[in-house]
Amino acid sequence: MLTFPELRGARFGPLHLDLLAQAHKRFHEDEIFPKLTHQGVLSNPLLDPKACLAMIHEAQARIGIHHSYGGYFEDRSTIWRESYLELKQEWIHLGVDFNVPVATKVAATWHGKVDWIDDDSPTPGGWGPRVIVRLRDHPDMVLIFAHLGTISCKEGTLLKPGDVFAEVGAPPNNGSWFPHLHVQAVDLSQYKKNWLSLVHELDGYTNRFSAGGAAVIFPDPMQFVRLWS
Repeated sequence: MLTFPELRGARFGPLHLDLLAQAHKRFHEDEIFPKLTHQGVLSNPLLDPKACLAMIHEAQARIGIHHSYGGYFEDRSTIWRESYLELKQEWIHLGVDFNVPVATKVAATWHGKVDWIDDDSPTPGGWGPRVIVRLRDHPDMVLIFAHLGTISCKEGTLLKPGDVFAEVGAPPNNGSWFPHLHVQAVDLSQYKKNWLSLVHELDGYTNRFSAGGAAVIFPDPMQFVRLWS
């Protein structure tokens, strides 16, 4: 079963967002970088979801793919400069982003139980609607699905492969990001904390100094995602 059953047969390919942003910045230096805000400080135009999505669509068309994915442990200090991440220099991305259209259905590719559903909208840079699933065959592993739109499951719902449980969301309700699905794995055997009581402390980014330990707690979620039959 595919994570995005509606996109069966579509061409997916990897995309490094920060390298893309660096190239985009060089190409458009005179047009949009830097741009002054009304306070007279530099602004990052890629924080605008429409501008960021246009950049991604342009890159996907150029390399001949329909949709893209990537970002696990990617340093995103270029694309998200001047965002909330700058305060603590938390540029290291802990999940994988799947750049698919708004309202794309998200399906389980494993058996699991919905542990948690929440929504921190309209917080800019937040998770937006979020579903957290504990895997049946890996009981110490949970998957976070974030920046969602419609959610069609409840806490306690038992999922099996092929069950659609949510759709990809749109800004501003998805955390004001460009439309994409963020998937992040958490190994509870390494987290060493009361999972549900501390779920609100989690973020999708960390800093370079914590990255070594974070790699153990937040393994690559691609092992749980299926893009191809």
